[in-house]
Amino acid sequence: MNRFRIRTYAALAALIFSAMGDARQAYAAPVATIDLDGAAVGRPFEGLGAVSGGGNTSRLLPDYPEAQKKQILDYLFKPGFGASLSEFKVEVGGDVNSTEGSELSHMHTRGDENYSRGFEWWLMEQAKARNPQITLDCLAWGAPGWVGNGNFWSTDMMDYYIKFIKGAKKYHGLDIVSVGGKNERGYDRDWYIGFRKALDANGLSQVKLVASDDWGPYWIKVAEASTTDPELSKAIDVFGGHITWSENPPLPTEAIQKLGKPFWDTELHNYYPGFESEISLIQAFNRNYIRAKITKNMVWNLIWSYYPVSSYQDVGMMRANSPWSGHYEVLPVLWGYAHINQFVKPGWLFLENGGNGELPAGGTYTALKSPNGRDYSLIVETKDAPGPQLVQFKLMHGMPSKTLHLWKSTADAQFVHSGDLTPANGAVTISLEPNCVYSITTTKGQRKGSFPASPADAPLKLPYQDNYQSYRVGAQARYHFDYHGAFEIAKGGAGHPKVLRQMATNSASGWGGAYLPLTFLGSTDWKDYMVSADAYIEKAGAVAIHGRIGVIPNDNKFDPPGYTFRIQDSGAWELSSFQTVIAHGDTSFSADRWHRLQLGFQGSQITASVDGKAVATVTDTTYPGGLVGLGTGWNFAQFANLKVEPSGSQTAMAGLAR
Repeated sequence: MNRFRIRTYAALAALIFSAMGDARQAYAAPVATIDLDGAAVGRPFEGLGAVSGGGNTSRLLPDYPEAQKKQILDYLFKPGFGASLSEFKVEVGGDVNSTEGSELSHMHTRGDENYSRGFEWWLMEQAKARNPQITLDCLAWGAPGWVGNGNFWSTDMMDYYIKFIKGAKKYHGLDIVSVGGKNERGYDRDWYIGFRKALDANGLSQVKLVASDDWGPYWIKVAEASTTDPELSKAIDVFGGHITWSENPPLPTEAIQKLGKPFWDTELHNYYPGFESEISLIQAFNRNYIRAKITKNMVWNLIWSYYPVSSYQDVGMMRANSPWSGHYEVLPVLWGYAHINQFVKPGWLFLENGGNGELPAGGTYTALKSPNGRDYSLIVETKDAPGPQLVQFKLMHGMPSKTLHLWKSTADAQFVHSGDLTPANGAVTISLEPNCVYSITTTKGQRKGSFPASPADAPLKLPYQDNYQSYRVGAQARYHFDYHGAFEIAKGGAGHPKVLRQMATNSASGWGGAYLPLTFLGSTDWKDYMVSADAYIEKAGAVAIHGRIGVIPNDNKFDPPGYTFRIQDSGAWELSSFQTVIAHGDTSFSADRWHRLQLGFQGSQITASVDGKAVATVTDTTYPGGLVGLGTGWNFAQFANLKVEPSGSQTAMAGLAR
């Protein structure tokens, strides 16, 4: 390891300029001096974390083999190893599409409560087991149809939230530290005031209430309203906005600052590829404090653990959407989290009076010190710098004159311990290269954790089948991704002891697109195959089988791009290609009995069958391949014996021939 000691500016300058050669004239500049004043402390750092929610973004992670699952969780949550998250926010599932799919509700109906549904409980437990100090936050993107009879801003929704928070504690030993209103859908003054009272009345006075989990102008709007509305101000504990660093929203005014409330970025977006995502995360963290005194950042989303048919791909710290193979990848941005969380802890204090700001030649920095004043760290990025720069940090008023450990990330190598610096004459001078991330600290114990390479990636193999008998009641079926509605294992009847049941009722308070319940699985590599399943409509409604599902547009409000075969309890059916009906008719069918549905693909030929009888054979070339799915109308329905077989197999060809 290269270790060096910086004693004078002249020695350092000679070293840098000799390495620069002829380029030195372009970037040589006087050293810039920045004061680090230990007596000028600002707000406390409250955490840097990520959001599991805004859809089924973590859905495939629980289906990974145990060895790879443990490794992924260590990369995310284990202190001093990887991202070392200090905060974790989850969606309160609502059985509705909330951007990237639908998460299961703990209350499908008013009288129903189940605190083991879905994966967020498990994921919070895994986070807490690795880091007992991690803070847990929650927010709803929507709610089941019974909540407020479709009105989110209702006493039903207050009760819905309270039961989630109490259930987290009672059944999982988890303390939720904050809760919001509704994701990116404004705010309701009276609801916030009433909810604060309801939280307090239920022994949850310690739970912070966040407003308004919305875009920049809207969180400022509720903050401004609070400056002249004492009752609203009393109800709200935190003002929270989304992607405050990049959208140049209105910033907190002096009147808002005087309220003394914390400011959080409750959904920071960072969609850049590769290393640009890492350095942009550091830039966002720094700018959020420099510009708005934001002390807690929650990034959407935690991990890319959903099928690659979404508009949002490679979003998150890791790519983990191949549980059948065990393959996963660590993305560079994960080490951006490490550059902060492995160097500062919640409770550390931001420095003011020069302790944070823009670098003279491009880039940003923040300085934080430990509550006891014995340690400090600098978080620096030079994304916008045109060339190298020399910066002298002057240590003032009790700042410790200790050896500093330098960690660095570039596009070529992330999170590398690059040497140690020794202050001289009450200052430390550092050469900062362009387009780099630096963490400079008096602390020790940082580590770039690693595991052996994960298994090679591979598509889900055909034939594939699941009779749904191996799961506990209430579980989600392996590899199934709910896009809208709620599909879970339920008790069946004769011939089908357990079934996959659609449990959701229509909701007017959803957030994202998709207008009918759908669960899908498979591979974009699947092309010619037969998908079949037993289906049972309860009382009345419809069931559907989908095939060749391709990329789904953002905020899609229709059946997914691909082919859908839907049949009503009356026997009326239609075969559609995305939004275009390509065949329709009637056949013998009824509710309250089992039927076998089949949808087959062989090149451009598409065949739909009911109970072994082909009802449509058409030619269409719009969608050449993709995933399979099971769907319904807004009704309860059951499925069993899902099979996906290559079209060339004997059983599939027999089905196509009928």
